[in-house]
Amino acid sequence: MPKIKKCCVQGCTDETSTRHRFPMRDLDLFDNWLQIIQPRNWQQLTRHRIYEGSAKVGADGNDHNEDQGFIVLDDVPNKLAENTQILTLQSTQKNSINFKRCYSTITEKMSKFKVLVANSSVPQIAHDLLKAECDVRVCEAEREPILQNIRGVDALFWSSHHKLDKEMLDKAGPQLKVIGTMSAGYDNIDVEEIRKRGIKFGNTPGVLNDAVADMTVLLALMTSRRYLEGRESIEKSTWSEKNGPQWLLGRDLSGSTVGIVGLGNIGQTILSRLKCFKVEKFLYTGHKEKPEGKCLSAHFVPMDTLLQESDFVIASVPLTKSTEGMFNAEAFSKMKKTAIFINVSRGGIVNQPDLVGALKKNQIYAAGIDVMTPEPLPPDHELLKLKNCVVTPHMGSATINTRNSMAELAAKNILKALKGEPMIAPVV
Repeated sequence: MPKIKKCCVQGCTDETSTRHRFPMRDLDLFDNWLQIIQPRNWQQLTRHRIYEGSAKVGADGNDHNEDQGFIVLDDVPNKLAENTQILTLQSTQKNSINFKRCYSTITEKMSKFKVLVANSSVPQIAHDLLKAECDVRVCEAEREPILQNIRGVDALFWSSHHKLDKEMLDKAGPQLKVIGTMSAGYDNIDVEEIRKRGIKFGNTPGVLNDAVADMTVLLALMTSRRYLEGRESIEKSTWSEKNGPQWLLGRDLSGSTVGIVGLGNIGQTILSRLKCFKVEKFLYTGHKEKPEGKCLSAHFVPMDTLLQESDFVIASVPLTKSTEGMFNAEAFSKMKKTAIFINVSRGGIVNQPDLVGALKKNQIYAAGIDVMTPEPLPPDHELLKLKNCVVTPHMGSATINTRNSMAELAAKNILKALKGEPMIAPVV
């Protein structure tokens, strides 16, 4: 198609473009353009065709594939309207819109992808990355605000404990292309529904390994050295010179056997952290033996063997149908009475009433949990009344650097997918 010197939009001095395209995903742009079109009856007819879905959008005389999904304003008079039915050579009035460069100042600006950040407290680095290339809106992480703001977005930055389900995806609309969650786990997200709709989905593994491993070590030390009872002795003035050499004795990491259920990236980092404590033996279990286990000098064993032989049982598995409730009364009954249970994965892998029962009966020595059911845990929950249970409020990844890295990775996942590039950390 030969280029012509002047765009058919009055006032546009763009001499480089042969057509000007208005993205269908952002009808506000075309609506603004319609406001200055004469005659008015053409405005009404065009708007009706677009919004009622009768217009053949994006198919001009040459049927350019790149025009699919756009309302096309073509510079070549004899190719207007014949197939698309919504193109025009009607004169315009240079009013509120600056037509100095029609293509660059209007189409490019308004064709930015729309992204919803579903949490107002997401670190600033994510906002900066997304706003540089997208139109960003932000809402609170509760279900209702998300449902109110999600319609029409191209991408969703997910940082909420609520369910991302079929209702949420239906509300968003068919143009939703990408979801990036600021988390490694995604048990609250309907992955199969996302997959069925052809939506790209990524998470943030790896960047939180160190922080979660640190939290695991903290819980292991607090439980094994009876931190809660020590703190209580100060608060209740039971710490005195009369306390003998047998007072508040704990258990050692040094010389112990540590069993890790789930030797993924986090499990491997936990194992590496604990090596400096002179642990005698590391065991692990999972679907199959891993080469990483051999490199870390860990022994692959059946689940029952791990439970029976470990002094510390550490859970670092994702919540799935096969892992849900795996730590139940039967599992606790197989553990040593001196064993300590640590959970830094998901609360749903534990039958919580069974854990409470095992701790109350001293069936196991202690437990340290950073995850539980429900979250937040009610302040009067039975777990909080136990001296042999350390509970932290799901803060395994809660360091400034880690959360910034998670936010950055989630944002980059979204931007890459919107550009048609592979995500850094894809799930779907």
